[in-house]
Amino acid sequence: MIEYRNRDIYALSMGQKQRIAVAEMLALRPKYLVLDEPTAMLDPVSKKKLIETIKKLKSEYGITIIYITNVIQEILNADRIIALNKGELAFECTPNTIIENIEKFKSIGLEIPEVVRLIDGLNKNGISIGKDNFDIDHIIKEIVGRV
Repeated sequence: MIEYRNRDIYALSMGQKQRIAVAEMLALRPKYLVLDEPTAMLDPVSKKKLIETIKKLKSEYGITIIYITNVIQEILNADRIIALNKGELAFECTPNTIIENIEKFKSIGLEIPEVVRLIDGLNKNGISIGKDNFDIDHIIKEIVGRV
C-alpha cells in the first residue's frame, strides 16, 4: 500500500481501506487479531487478497486470528469453528468435520458450503473423497483419476 501513502483516504477502494486497517493493527504487533466481517463489501479479488493476507499473518507471524463471518465458505480456512445461535454456543467443530456436523449446521439455520455439499454427495454416492481438502481442483483430480 506504500504507493497510496499520499492519496486521500476517501479515494481508496474498500479493499485498500481494509488492508490499511489491518496494517494499522499489525503495527501494534498484536498476539491476537479480531476481524469482524472483514470481507464485507469487498470485490472477489480484494476478498481473495485479504484472506491470503490473513493466512500469512497466522502462518508466518503466529498471530491468532478470531474471524467472525456470516460468509459460510470462509469458515473452511479456519482451524476451529465455533457456531453461535442467538448468542449462545451451539457447537464447535473443525473444517474437516463439517460433514459429520451437517445436521448441527442446519439445525441453527446455517448454510453448508457448496464444496462440502459436493463432497458429501459424492461420498454418499460411492465416490469416496477425502474430507480435509476443499480445493475444487483437488476434488476434480480425485474424480478424474477414477474414470
